[in-house]
Amino acid sequence: MSKILIVDDDPHIRQLVQHFMQAEGFETALAGDGEQALSSQKIKGFQLGTDDYLVKPFEPLELVARVKALLKRYGIASAQTVQDGAVALDRNAHQVTQTA
Repeated sequence: MSKILIVDDDPHIRQLVQHFMQAEGFETALAGDGEQALSSQKIKGFQLGTDDYLVKPFEPLELVARVKALLKRYGIASAQTVQDGAVALDRNAHQVTQTA
């Protein structure tokens, strides 16, 4: 499961973004300010696998576009079912099936 760090000084924005990300199956972590987020510093985060970040002020449509672009780029990592030819892997059910 992908993890997303949500950092914002407005608790309503944090909760809103968290709601949408969790609805899409992401694990989330919240930070209210830069000091709280420092345990996940940008450079260290990128070294550990962070793909992108967005700073305020931001356009909501840009946030949606960035998330969609990342999901498209890493579709296999975010999909619950991965199929290659006749073989399908269901990550939720932990099953591999083969069609004729």
